[in-house]
Amino acid sequence: MDPNERVDVEVNRHGVPCGPESGLFASFLGVVARNGLFAPLELNWRKAEFRPYKAKILYLVHTKFRYPPATTKWILKNVNRRWSDHKTKLKSLYYDPELSVEEVLEKPNPTDVIDTHWQTLVNRW
Repeated sequence: MDPNERVDVEVNRHGVPCGPESGLFASFLGVVARNGLFAPLELNWRKAEFRPYKAKILYLVHTKFRYPPATTKWILKNVNRRWSDHKTKLKSLYYDPELSVEEVLEKPNPTDVIDTHWQTLVNRW
């Protein structure tokens, strides 16, 4: 994808992507959801502390894709679901309730997770 080009996303009457570029669009949102700089794992999506990150996500998506304003709500819902799924997958792969927090943190953490986010997440579990 050319960094200076924005991809047009076709949507249905509900603002949900449905055209030929919808796969690329959804894939991009998945990458953003797993990126700790845009969607930190240690924060709560529903709290005010996440609002600046939601704005950052929407700005990034807007720089890469062209879509109607009605799609904004769908974008945030989709990123939230993928972010939550990512956290669930991390827990199922790396967390063992029989180990102490210290023992879990001694193991190598996932390479795609920021260290401080990982520590906070493990402590929360």
